[in-house]
Amino acid sequence: LTRALEIFEQNRLLIQSLLNTDPTNVNFKVNLVVTLARMGDINWTQGNLPRALGIFEENLLVTQNLVDMDSTNVNFKFRHSESLSRVGSLSAIQGNFPRALEIFEKNILLTQSLVDIDPTNVNFGKQLGLAFGILGELYGEQGNFPRALELLEQYRLIIQSFMDLDPTDANNKLLLSEIYLHMGGIYAEQGNLTRALEMAEQSHFLSQSLVNLDSTNVEFQYTYALGFIRLGEIYKDRGNLPRALKLFEQNRLHMQSIVEINPNDAHYKFSLGTNYAQSGEVYYLQNDLDMAFEITMMGLNIYKDLISKDQSNFPWQKAFLEINTQLATVLRL
Repeated sequence: LTRALEIFEQNRLLIQSLLNTDPTNVNFKVNLVVTLARMGDINWTQGNLPRALGIFEENLLVTQNLVDMDSTNVNFKFRHSESLSRVGSLSAIQGNFPRALEIFEKNILLTQSLVDIDPTNVNFGKQLGLAFGILGELYGEQGNFPRALELLEQYRLIIQSFMDLDPTDANNKLLLSEIYLHMGGIYAEQGNLTRALEMAEQSHFLSQSLVNLDSTNVEFQYTYALGFIRLGEIYKDRGNLPRALKLFEQNRLHMQSIVEINPNDAHYKFSLGTNYAQSGEVYYLQNDLDMAFEITMMGLNIYKDLISKDQSNFPWQKAFLEINTQLATVLRL
C-alpha cells in the first residue's frame, strides 16, 4: 500500500502540472478524481483518517467543478456522489455528525435524480441504497431508531430488487447480509431482541453461503465473522452467557485470521478489539475476573495502538473510553 500511495502521488503531481497548462481539460480532471479517490482510500485503510479526509475534500471540489461545467453529465454527477459518500463517511467516523448528515441528505437527492434519469442503472441504484444505508446508521448512532430503520429498510428494498433480478450475484448477497446486520443492531438497541435475532440470523445465513462460495474472500469472511459477534451480543442481552461466549470465541478465531492476513488494516484490528471488549464483559458477568482482566487488557492495548496513530477517530476514542471504564470495573472487584 505504501508503494501504491507513492505511485499515485507521482500521478497526482503529473496531472496537476498538466492542469496548470490546460485548466479546463476534462480528461485531466477525471484522471485527477480517480487518483485522489484511490489515494484517499489507501490512507483510510491505513488508518490515516485526517489525511484521507483532506484528500477526499479536495476530490469533492474537483467533482463539483465537473458538475458545474456540465450539469447534464450523469457520469460527473455519479462521481460527485461517490465523493460526497467518502467525505460524509469519514466525517461521521471523526465524530462530525452534523456535517455527515448534511452530506448524505444532499447525496440522497443527487443519487435519486440519477435513478430518476435511468431507473435500470444498477450503479445508480446501489449508490442511492448506500446513501440510505449510511444515513440510517448515522441516525442510529444518534438514537433516532425509527428513522434509522426506515432508511435501512429503503436500502434493503433496493438491494433485494437487484437480488430478485440475479439471485447468484455475490455482491448483492454481501450487501444484503450487511443490511440485516445493521438492522439487527438497531432492533437490539430498541430492546426488540426477537426481531434482532431474526435479522442477525438472516445476515449470518447469507454470509455463510458466501464463505462457502469463496472461503478466501476477506470481505465475505469479515461479514461472516461480524455475524458471530452480533449473535453473541443478542444472546448476552438475553442472559445466555455460555452461548454468547462461544459465539464471541468463534468471531475471535475468524478476526485473528483476518488480521494476520491484513496486519495493516486498522478497521479489522478495531473489530478484533471489539471482540476482546465484548468477551471481557461476559467473563466479568460470569464472575471470572482473571479472564475478564486478561481479555479486556488485550482489547485495551489494540485501541491504544490505534489511537496512537490517529487521535481524531471518534469510534476509536469512544471504544477506548468504554473499555477503560470496563477495566476499572473489573479491577474494583
